[in-house]
Amino acid sequence: MAEILKFGYVLLLFLSLFLVMMEVGGEYNECETNVDCPQSSNVFYVFMCVDHICELVRN
Repeated sequence: MAEILKFGYVLLLFLSLFLVMMEVGGEYNECETNVDCPQSSNVFYVFMCVDHICELVRN
């Protein structure tokens, strides 16, 4: 019985980590022009619209 509970807790832990990573890492900012991308406070890198996705590129 205890092994089943441990398996359930481990399964729940891995599924929750997977769902969090999908939400945080899977976000893309779609854009049409460079104005649609967020502004960066870094002087060496800026966000630019590349293939309709905002990417951080060297200035």
